[in-house]
Amino acid sequence: MSNSITIEKSPLGETKIYRVMKGRQKVHEDYGLWICLAQSGSNSVIHQNPQPRHFEFYNISHLRKGHGWFWTPGGGKKNFSAGDGVMLCPGIVHDYNGIDRYEEDYICFAGPLADQLARAGILKPGILHIGPMRLLLPIIEMASDPSRNSQIKANIALQELLVKLYFENLQQGESKKINAIEKLLQELIRHPEKWWTVAEMAEMVNLSVNQFIRVFSQHTGLTPKKYIDTLKIKLAAEALRDFRQPLAAVAKKLGYRDPFHLSKRFKAITGLSPLEYRRQVP
Repeated sequence: MSNSITIEKSPLGETKIYRVMKGRQKVHEDYGLWICLAQSGSNSVIHQNPQPRHFEFYNISHLRKGHGWFWTPGGGKKNFSAGDGVMLCPGIVHDYNGIDRYEEDYICFAGPLADQLARAGILKPGILHIGPMRLLLPIIEMASDPSRNSQIKANIALQELLVKLYFENLQQGESKKINAIEKLLQELIRHPEKWWTVAEMAEMVNLSVNQFIRVFSQHTGLTPKKYIDTLKIKLAAEALRDFRQPLAAVAKKLGYRDPFHLSKRFKAITGLSPLEYRRQVP
């Protein structure tokens, strides 16, 4: 990037600040969005130790070839591969570079429209999936033409792409969460004797407690605690169909302190005591 760079002292040491270049036209002010710098097929000089920096503009980078890493002071280093990209907002201290090679297409942009997209949550700093197609390239080519019409076309195309990527990554993120929840449900069945805490389950699926409760409840229709309670009683009902198993053995298998505790929860959920339930078993 050839934007103007200054260096400031910070708790992290020296931080490079990439300033917005001059050259904004009236069409950019009228539209509220300005592609201030864009380049295709750029190759970065590889370094492995993060060098703190932040931009005064928004930036989207699409890794075309190689393997990269993205770093923030609070999040540490995260790796990503060709087809992925990095989104950045103004003021975010970060660094990204290649593990072996980093060939990118990138677009730097600014303006009140970009600020509105960020406030709406559409622009979020971090790694995102873009795919193998060079989606930034047509926009870069349009932005290289300084004519008013070409600048408007580039702005419209960039805005549409940013919204498209937001929804695609949102859907992929939700799918990953659901897959993680499904694996957790299988684990709950494999270990019916365990009383899981919400924190333990949230950690297993790599979500915050609040996120986990929301996703779990949407997927199962039950809160995590209610699900475990209901699951244990369902398994108890299946076990009680085998008259050879004493109630104490069933209670122990499902992690209850004693048969009384199991009986109390069984009746609360089914409306029948274990003995009454067994009498109804054909």
